Amino acid sequence: VFTETNKKAERVVLILNGRMELIPLFPKIFPPYLKKRQKTVTTLFKKLAKKNNFLVINFYDDKKINALFKKYPKKYFAKDLLHPSAKGYALIYKPLKKALKKICIPEKIIKKN
Repeated sequence: VFTETNKKAERVVLILNGRMELIPLFPKIFPPYLKKRQKTVTTLFKKLAKKNNFLVINFYDDKKINALFKKYPKKYFAKDLLHPSAKGYALIYKPLKKALKKICIPEKIIKKN
């Protein structure tokens, strides 16, 4: 899938989720399993992204954001206890915007063509 995607797209962005074990919705027995499984999948995705020259937006390893979601779950998770709240999305917006700017074609180049 990654090889085909790379052939069909000019640029590919892979977004790695924040720590799933922090999601309040899941019963307490799930976090150890989620932590182990997500680490395995994330490690694989990082290798594939590097091999295929994808831009990676990595919330999995973002200690600051994960710490805030862990410390203030009522603030950063929505009422469904699964998705980010408006404040949670605001928290991830800045690094997401910064990373996506890396793949945008500068306006100067667009005007020349």
